[in-house]
Amino acid sequence: MRWEDLTSGDFAKAVETSKRTCVLPFGSIEKHGGQLPLGTDMFCARYITEEAAKIEPVVIFPFYPFGQMSGGMNVPGAIAVNQQVMITMLHEIFREISRNGFKKIIIYSTHGGNSYLLPSVVFDGLFERTDYVPYYLFQPDLSREAADKVKELLNGGNFDGHAGSIETSQIMAILPELVKMEQCEPEGIPNYDRLSHLKGLGAHIVTPVDWHADHPTHQSGDPQYSKPEIGAVIFKSMINDTAKIFKAIKDDEVVAGLVNEYFETSWKI
Repeated sequence: MRWEDLTSGDFAKAVETSKRTCVLPFGSIEKHGGQLPLGTDMFCARYITEEAAKIEPVVIFPFYPFGQMSGGMNVPGAIAVNQQVMITMLHEIFREISRNGFKKIIIYSTHGGNSYLLPSVVFDGLFERTDYVPYYLFQPDLSREAADKVKELLNGGNFDGHAGSIETSQIMAILPELVKMEQCEPEGIPNYDRLSHLKGLGAHIVTPVDWHADHPTHQSGDPQYSKPEIGAVIFKSMINDTAKIFKAIKDDEVVAGLVNEYFETSWKI
């Protein structure tokens, strides 16, 4: 159920049908090689959550395009918002979602860069007591059956990353008119690995230019193996598993109880 599609009266019913659970699809607006639309991650997040909601009803929050994107500002089209502004905005959105009757808010991300930001927003729930519980969820891994099928369909290609055959296949499956294969950038296939001198030191080192160092063309992989059939297999697996996760969170009573316990037992002067 898409929030914006509901009438006011239907919205009130949807709050109950969803067991007061709302999903905020979280992607990004950024370059995806030369052949894919800027909204690739956002489109995938929206598609997976909407299809999963048909299996396990939840209310889907409207398009939210502002993912963590500081590493993509050097190319046309990216939208990057200051991290502190993003955090403040998310807490405001959470309050509005809660004010409308939801007690569980699932932040569903399909953009790897969000993994640096969104868990910390969830952890903020222990600074101030609220009447809702946030859950962060990154898209589930493929089932073994789906992974085997994708490997077969790749026919020599690899399970690659950003704007490679996997993501290109996904957009081919749902928005083929937005895929411009004639604009592929062959120079995006190799990993430039320009920070190799910091790897293998026995520690995980993060720098501001990790992504740019390896993938200056904003592509990680070879899209030549892309097929819409691959995207369909990937989406089917992710949608089914996402629906199961939605149900588990809807039925969950443990997290809210533990949050209450945390505040009730917190040391106070």
